[in-house]
Amino acid sequence: MSYKENPIYRCNVCGEIYTLSEAEDDMSCPNCGKENFDEVVICDECGKAFSSEYEYRFGGLCQDCFELEATFPNQAIEYGGERTEEVEINGLWAKTFTASEIDEILSAAFTQLPDNRKRQYEMDFCSDDPQDFVDWLRERSGV
Repeated sequence: MSYKENPIYRCNVCGEIYTLSEAEDDMSCPNCGKENFDEVVICDECGKAFSSEYEYRFGGLCQDCFELEATFPNQAIEYGGERTEEVEINGLWAKTFTASEIDEILSAAFTQLPDNRKRQYEMDFCSDDPQDFVDWLRERSGV
């Protein structure tokens, strides 16, 4: 049964993770008895519980796993290679260099950026459509 049919909760007092069936009307934590909880989802990658309000923000991954995947060496570059976009460039460059040469030049320039800027650009790019990025990761891993 999926969490949509049987939501998962995390107690804000003791941290207990628990589910309730529709038949149960007592929403209190089975561990400490308090009614102070948030609905959570479980990260597909690491199994960590995170707030359900962020479920679609990172395509079913917690923020830590999404950032790790987005900034893993060359991951965003490979993803971008399959999600190309048209751009306008200087006409001389377009006549002088092939598309693959322009890609090599830009790749070399990207590697020269400070690491924190590269990570930010990778996160921004992969966050444009987080579900597509996560689906791409799953396709690559055969999941």
